[in-house]
Amino acid sequence: MRIDLPGQFDLPIQVAHQSPSTPEGSKVELAERIAKALIKYEARPSSALWIEIQACAKAILK
Repeated sequence: MRIDLPGQFDLPIQVAHQSPSTPEGSKVELAERIAKALIKYEARPSSALWIEIQACAKAILK
């Protein structure tokens, strides 16, 4: 049984079914991807965006 409380709402959950491929590009291009993803993440957080941000950051640091 489910009881909804006043003001309660459901949040959508996104699941990454597979690991993202290693991002390719120059460090500048990867940094731009991170910046764009952070703007999207700030507006609407999602685990998929966070995984992309982490993958790009790891590629830059390699």
